[in-house]
Amino acid sequence: MAKAKAKFDAKDFLLRKGEILVMGVAGVCLVALLFWGVTKWASAEDPATIARTLAQKSEQVKTNIATGKPSPEDLKAIQPAEFIIKPQDNTPARTTDFPVSGPIFDPTAQPSTKRDNPLVLNVGDFQIDLVSGAMPGYDIIYDGDDPMIAVLTNVVKGDLDREKMKAALATLRATTRRGQENLNKIKSSLPKNNQPPGGPGFPPGGPGFPPVVRAPPRCRGAVRPAAA
Repeated sequence: MAKAKAKFDAKDFLLRKGEILVMGVAGVCLVALLFWGVTKWASAEDPATIARTLAQKSEQVKTNIATGKPSPEDLKAIQPAEFIIKPQDNTPARTTDFPVSGPIFDPTAQPSTKRDNPLVLNVGDFQIDLVSGAMPGYDIIYDGDDPMIAVLTNVVKGDLDREKMKAALATLRATTRRGQENLNKIKSSLPKNNQPPGGPGFPPGGPGFPPVVRAPPRCRGAVRPAAA
């Protein structure tokens, strides 16, 4: 009688032998890491030799900077482009070659707030817009045939220009004089009596008030009430 073939149950195998399997895989990885570390340690160079080599190269670079001369290859690497060395021959365009057939300024109207489709140009078409902004360029000057860029020049500092100082002083005095004249005009245009007129007073001898005797205009004595 034939025996039935046993089926492999992965779940049951992991439950019974899972820990052993994981420990075996971890052991293999640990052995591989140990072998890699030993080979790296065996093939490593001497740190003192590496430091000595770097110090020698550093001293060589410093010596070349201080006393060395550039090679033709180095000079060729820093050689500016030909369009910088050679002055450009800019031929001015004649205005008669570009007649204006339309208005000088584009007519503008109130912009629409509605959504519209953007303008898409065909291949070969172009659009010219006037932009007011800075144009990047080279600030290059020529000293004979040698072009120079960003060159510092010495400026001689002299005494102040006496004529310019006199002109500035005269301008300041004239400005001050005009300001004083304007202030005088404003003062003269104002009314002389700025006090508000007094209201009607109480008549002398009114009820509850004793009669008042007023002093003459030139008298500076105190005003006293008359006897009742």
